[in-house]
Order: sequence, then C-alpha cells, then structure tokens
Amino acid sequence: MTRGSAEPGPGVAQRHADPVAAAIVLAADPPPGGRPGALVRVGGPTVLARAISVLGSAGVPRVLVTGGPAVLDAARRLGASAYVPGGPLPAGRYLLVAGDALFDAETVRSLADHGGDVRCTDAALAVVDAATATAAADAGSFAGVPEGPLAPAAGFATTLAGPGDLRRVRRALWQRYGPKPTDGLVCRYLNRPLSRPVTLLLTRMRIGPDALTLASFLVAVAGAAVVGFGGRWWTMLLGGVLIQAGNALDGVDGEVARIGLRSSRRGALLDTTLDRYADLAVLAGLALAAGGRPADWIWAFAAAAASLLISYINAVAPRAPQRLLRRDVRLLVCALAAALSLPLWGLVVVAVLGNLDALRVFGQVIRRAPGPR
Repeated sequence: MTRGSAEPGPGVAQRHADPVAAAIVLAADPPPGGRPGALVRVGGPTVLARAISVLGSAGVPRVLVTGGPAVLDAARRLGASAYVPGGPLPAGRYLLVAGDALFDAETVRSLADHGGDVRCTDAALAVVDAATATAAADAGSFAGVPEGPLAPAAGFATTLAGPGDLRRVRRALWQRYGPKPTDGLVCRYLNRPLSRPVTLLLTRMRIGPDALTLASFLVAVAGAAVVGFGGRWWTMLLGGVLIQAGNALDGVDGEVARIGLRSSRRGALLDTTLDRYADLAVLAGLALAAGGRPADWIWAFAAAAASLLISYINAVAPRAPQRLLRRDVRLLVCALAAALSLPLWGLVVVAVLGNLDALRVFGQVIRRAPGPR
C-alpha cells in the first residue's frame, strides 16, 4: 500500500474548506445463521471497532452506524450512534464507510481534504453531500453513490470480501503497520522476515503486546544465561541462536500492537526498559563466557556504556543523525560472537564501534543544539 500523500484526481478540486460533518458506517444486516462482516475480528479488534477508532483519530466528530441489532449494539458500546432513518441529514459533507472496509486515518484525511464528492479507489469509502448520504444510509449500501471522481488512498485502505479473505487482509495490515521507516538493514532484511510469520499467527489469537514484550525479553535473557554458564561449544551456539531469536521477536510486540491498534506509552516504556535489561544480560553472558577476568568485564562495561548511550541519545534527540550500531545490529553481533565461540571479540566490537558511533552522533547533535558556545 502506498504511504505518500495522494494527489487530486481528474475533476477533483483542491483542498475543501468545510470539514466532514460525520461518518456513516454502512454495516449490512447479518445473513441468516452467519456472522456480520463488521463484527469479524481482524488483528484483534473487530472491523467495526477498528473503523470507529480510526475515524475518531482522524478527527471525524461523529460516527453513525447502520445495520442489524447486533451491529448497532456493538456500535453503542464503542461510542458510536445508530443512524435513525426517516429524515434528511443536515447540510454538509459526509464520509460513507462500508461495513467491511479497513483503512487508516491518513486515508480519511486525504479524502476529506478533496473538494466536493470523491471516492476511494482501494475500498468502499466516499465523501458525499447530505442528500446522497441520506439515500445511502436509508438503503444501507453504496448502491446509489456515484462512481466518481476517484482518488487513490494516501495510506491504507482495503475491504474484507469474506471470512476466506482474512489471510490477505492480515498480510496487508502487516505490510502497512509492521515495517517502520526507521528500520535499519538488519531489522529490515533479517528480523522483519523472521518476525512476520510469528506476528501473522499471533494476530489470530488474543495475546496482548505486553505479554509478547516479556516473552522476547525472556528469550534473550535465556540465551545470555546459556552463553554465560554453558561452557561448551554447543551451548554457545544455542545461546547465540536464542539471543538472535530474542532480537527478532523484539519487533513482534510492536507489530501486534500497531496492527491491533493497541499502541500505548505504557507499552513503549515497558519495551524500552526490558530491552535495556536484556542488553546488559547479554553482555554479562559474553563476559562470563570469555572467562570473567577483569579485562573481560572492562570490555563488557565499555560495551554496556555504548549501548546505553546510543539508547539515551535516541530518546533525548529523536531527530539525531542515523545511528549505525542500532540495537538490532548490536544483538546480531553478540549472537554471532556467541555462536562462533568468540565472546570477547563480540564485546570488543560492540564497545569500540558502539562508542565511536555514539560519539559521532553526539558530536553532530551538540553542534546543532541551541545555546552559547
């Protein structure tokens, strides 16, 4: 799915001054003996809950829902209102949303910014006038909505054709919310491909991101313990595999949270804190495997300082220049050092390259920081 902003299509005016008055979710009545599409869970929340949450985050002031009793009851519990037929809607612009549509706030804003009537090319969403919105809401469908003009979705938009389409939709959601623009090379080409099947499996279950954060932490710490106390080549190999597994699994909690609309500051704090403890455990494990001599612990201390300093700069200066020795790279270096039974060399590489990288970024940040010289 495209990530950039959409340009107005042919026949579509530039940005419209009037905001969208309300969104109307056209959720069809459930078929006899079947589940309504709007109440199918995709990545955690139902399609209806996802739509209401995204519309609210996009700044839509009011959400109306059409459908059967089960849909309307769920809509009320989610903070939306039931559409009451029998009278025209007040004048204004309205966003029509199909009950089986999945989309993001960027798509809603891009449609609302177009002047006049406009439809999304990737899913059943349309911005229409009050008369067209009233007719569509009374009918509960897009049957009477004009086909054009069309505008490409700026963010993510698709439709759930049926229960058999869940696999495609889950993959589309991962593609949209899994990888991040800030991913480094190791994360993009190694960790994400490893975490993707795990995330797609977990989105079919009701496991919270916090539990996954704890699981990745425990895997990394288990690898550190096996490396530090194993004492054999095969325990070093096993420990290295576990450390890299924890490295790859570290992205699963974030992917599940973003796909399921469950991201939070609390989860980010938990993830960041446990990551630091896992990093220290891995470095301690390498120091013990190297022999636990004073020189080994000095290198471990230097590597820990680099790891913590890079993380601190990242926290206080999010717009700092690109960091080369990110956490995914550092853990991969540690995992390879353990698997090859070269624990001291792993500490040396992380300590030297990590501190050089941290000092490089710090120097650029401090030169740009305001204040007397």
